[in-house]
Amino acid sequence: MSQIVDRMKEIADLKGISIRQVEASIGASNGVISNAIKKGSDIQSKWASIFIDAYKEVNPIWFFTGKGERFIKDIPPPLLNDGHNDLQVLLQEKDKIIAAQAQTIEVQALLIKNLLKEEKSSSQNEQKRKAG
Repeated sequence: MSQIVDRMKEIADLKGISIRQVEASIGASNGVISNAIKKGSDIQSKWASIFIDAYKEVNPIWFFTGKGERFIKDIPPPLLNDGHNDLQVLLQEKDKIIAAQAQTIEVQALLIKNLLKEEKSSSQNEQKRKAG
């Protein structure tokens, strides 16, 4: 089985939602993910990217590599302007946001690399098909 769809199923199970609900939440047609799970095949990388955007609590490093925690526990709640936040709390929240953004950048770089690899492979296959 594909590790990405396995992790999608794992998140769906933990959240108590169906794969169909996951497909709907990311705008995928009925069966895009469920068929990949049944066949043990991969999905297009765009669905993985959209999944991470839709389920922001999922740790993208874990999602793509299987390493680390499943969920990002340090997503800061919106800061309320109630006059009780001191500078130290604001600085800690800023650091958490920067760390989360660094993870997002790392995942996006990985997605770009995979998309370029897919594009190159597709281009080479097209050239072989035309030559043959």
